Amino acid sequence: MMISARICMANAAQIERHVLPDSGTAARAVAEWLLDRALAVADRPALCLAGGTTPRLVYELLAESPLRERFPWDRVHWFFGDERLVAPSDARSNYHMVREALLERAPV
Repeated sequence: MMISARICMANAAQIERHVLPDSGTAARAVAEWLLDRALAVADRPALCLAGGTTPRLVYELLAESPLRERFPWDRVHWFFGDERLVAPSDARSNYHMVREALLERAPV
């Protein structure tokens, strides 16, 4: 199975398309891309967290070595792009997933 990821920056005129062999490779590429983008911002980068199952592996990779030690956790503004109308402790909650995959495992 090939995974196609389209990366688009809000202030860029070009769109990059990468075709990767599987979801694990795609998640690693996105996690490394997020790290590079966060490091490239001199001030305080803003990162909008998505919910669902697709970004979970990206969040887990960011919270693990070696990305965890290189990510500028103290400078990032974190936002949620969506949330379900359920309690934060509910397994269907996007916050719940992000908390388990990232927030509890990284110095956010």
